Amino acid sequence: MKKSTSCMLQINTAVLLFGFSGVLGKDIALPAVLITLGRVVFSSLVLFLFLKARKTSIHIGSRRDGLVFLAMGALLAVHWTAFIYAIQLSSVAIGVITAATFPLFAAFLEPIFFSERVTPLNILVSLIMIGGVAILVPMDALDGNIAMGVAYGMFANLAYTVLSLVNRWFAKRYTGGVISFYEQGIAAIVLLPVLFFVPFSCSVQTIGELAVYGAVCTAISHSLFINGLQGVTVQTASILDGLETVYGILFAFFVLGAVPSGREIIGGLIIVVTAVASSVYKARRNP
Repeated sequence: MKKSTSCMLQINTAVLLFGFSGVLGKDIALPAVLITLGRVVFSSLVLFLFLKARKTSIHIGSRRDGLVFLAMGALLAVHWTAFIYAIQLSSVAIGVITAATFPLFAAFLEPIFFSERVTPLNILVSLIMIGGVAILVPMDALDGNIAMGVAYGMFANLAYTVLSLVNRWFAKRYTGGVISFYEQGIAAIVLLPVLFFVPFSCSVQTIGELAVYGAVCTAISHSLFINGLQGVTVQTASILDGLETVYGILFAFFVLGAVPSGREIIGGLIIVVTAVASSVYKARRNP
């Protein structure tokens, strides 16, 4: 199998798990910031045990890398917190729409980070996918504190774009598991103080749900996504990431019985066709 094809499959599997995380997270009876804390705590624990079992070195190569890991872990915590706050301020619809800006940010920032040229095709694909998401989300869902929600959502995705670009650089020297372990472990430490400010009660069932959320939808998914960056640009990965919305709708249908509307089907088809066509085209051009 071609390396680029293998990397695309890893990223697509990761995005599939990202889509399931929305359905799973909906059933966890905790404030959003505590769900985020729980997922990174369990994720970093699972990754640590996995890396130890495989006798994978978790040695950090240089002080510079250590400082970058610290910064990226904090950035990951900021990303998830800002994204959750965007949804709380406005609506899930705003979160979905602003998430579609990931490929657009990547199309402009990746050439700066890696001295590559801006590709008109990537910008066009990004705009088409944003259009697909705009069709998918009902306009009557866009009410409330829209401006602030959009601002926080855009900031969250800008942060995730920078994180992904740095991870592409890291992926040349560390495995996805090692990168995820450090970034999510640091994110857990950054978020730990919320336990003193946010009241909560936690059942055995909730702890079990958080464990699955952390192990499957965070540890495995993010490790696969980062591994995929070894052979795929962040721009291509971000386009595949647009499928998360479609997977989320499908999981909601099969797990929760939520029947998609006509506009969700149309918007989803636009996203799927655009992402698949773009990925196949790039795989053929870059074997």
